[in-house]
Amino acid sequence: MYCRLVAHPTKLWTNFWRFAVPSPTIPVFTWIDQVAASETPTGARNRALAHFTAVEGNLHGPVDDVLSVYFRQCSIAMSCRQLAMAGRFVAAGGVDIDTPGFSVSADRACRITALTVACGSYDASDEFAFRIGFPAKSGVGGGILGVVPGVASIAAWCPGLNEKGNSLLATRAFKELVWAAGRSVFGAVQSEDGSA
Repeated sequence: MYCRLVAHPTKLWTNFWRFAVPSPTIPVFTWIDQVAASETPTGARNRALAHFTAVEGNLHGPVDDVLSVYFRQCSIAMSCRQLAMAGRFVAAGGVDIDTPGFSVSADRACRITALTVACGSYDASDEFAFRIGFPAKSGVGGGILGVVPGVASIAAWCPGLNEKGNSLLATRAFKELVWAAGRSVFGAVQSEDGSA
């Protein structure tokens, strides 16, 4: 997505906001410049991956420009409620139930959902899928957005990240929710003590 935005530099931030806030029911949010600036000096892995992607012909813009947009996107500031609302259209199969005429294709919603299972929790994505059991995307600010397809989008936030870059307490909140419900998208679950 970032390299597509960079491909049109004169419309860069207009296009970003159109993508980030596709529906009038998603509350407008801002970003924190200090967070974006802090990502730049620590982004060696992101730079390496971007250069690898460019060498393979899959990056459509200068590495530094693409990463600048990515780091800025990592600094979005929103409330937990805003985060949950931002995922509703994915949970609803691509349709924003409050905005007639707004949608993404069901295929795109499915792709978003699949990507969040595969890599939404950084290097802990497999563990999150196994322990929590539904698609989720975490952020370096401590927020986690989860989607239960056809049911709801759910958000939890708390600073304090684990070694994989995911919020410790937000992850625990998702575990508690799944244990209370007794189900994940993969089937029935039990709490750590074995109770239903």
